[in-house]
Amino acid sequence: MKRRIFALLAALCLLAGCAGKTEPDAPVVDPAPPTVDPTPVTPTEPSEAEQAEARLRERIAGMSIEEKVGQMFFVRCPETGAAEDVAAYHLGGLLLFGRDYKDADGGWLSAEDLTAKLESYQAAADIPLFIGSDEEGGTVTRPEALRAAAALAAGAVCRARHGRSCREDAGL
Repeated sequence: MKRRIFALLAALCLLAGCAGKTEPDAPVVDPAPPTVDPTPVTPTEPSEAEQAEARLRERIAGMSIEEKVGQMFFVRCPETGAAEDVAAYHLGGLLLFGRDYKDADGGWLSAEDLTAKLESYQAAADIPLFIGSDEEGGTVTRPEALRAAAALAAGAVCRARHGRSCREDAGL
């Protein structure tokens, strides 16, 4: 019985595939032709943001792969030869620590001396440097020491939102 039904379905599929070609529907013609505005469209000047983006794209297109990679690096300012490193490696930025604010004798640089030092770094760069400063001060806390505090904070958030801890949520 199943074989007969299958054979009948197969025959119907074959016959459906052999059906004659039908003519497509006639295309719909719009009775009113489109109107054309005779006033010419004057091109608008690109916005300031579009102009800046175009300059940026042009700048990036003209960079070598070494320059592009160098721009991705934000490094600690070396004790000596920082301007040379900026020029040689096309660095994107320098991070200043306490020693970088001091002179050779260990005294603090004046505002003018620090400005001159930073300007020498900027002068060595083709693209303006991003300058960062370590303002942490005090005892340095490393991420390893923060794990317990982060876990406690996450538990407090779960308890505040759901009335139970993350451990209870997980069924532990």
